[in-house]
Amino acid sequence: MDLHFLYRDTNLPDAFIAKYAPGIMVKELGFVDTSKLRGGPNGNIRYLFISNKGRDLTVVDGIGENAKRWGLVLFERDTIFLVLDNYTFKGHSQVLLTTEHENHFQNPQIISAARQDFESLALQPPAPELAAADWTGRVKDPVGLGDNGNPFPLNN
Repeated sequence: MDLHFLYRDTNLPDAFIAKYAPGIMVKELGFVDTSKLRGGPNGNIRYLFISNKGRDLTVVDGIGENAKRWGLVLFERDTIFLVLDNYTFKGHSQVLLTTEHENHFQNPQIISAARQDFESLALQPPAPELAAADWTGRVKDPVGLGDNGNPFPLNN
């Protein structure tokens, strides 16, 4: 199975991470920056996206060098994500997400592949581009949760 994952790492309180129970949906009000670049986690939580709905900005002419440097793939505002898995390994958590309309990704083989990917990277250094302050500042906020840790309403 040839899967392409997208990555977004940050640091969040454990209480926030626990909100991502498999089967729930979360809606992100803003754009969601993710990266095609693989590397070790750069925080205590990794959001791992499996989706064909993100827009790959590395192939858009005139978008800027940062998009290419970061391997930037962008999800539109108000995207609803389905939580497929919440897995902890070696002190890091990984939340596996797909968009609400990509139910074909809900299967044990994909969850297993995502966990294997995470375990293989958990003790590796992060991709340098994704450890830079300009990237970490873009991805510091939780996906689908407000500053208080409560999910954004799905219908608004």
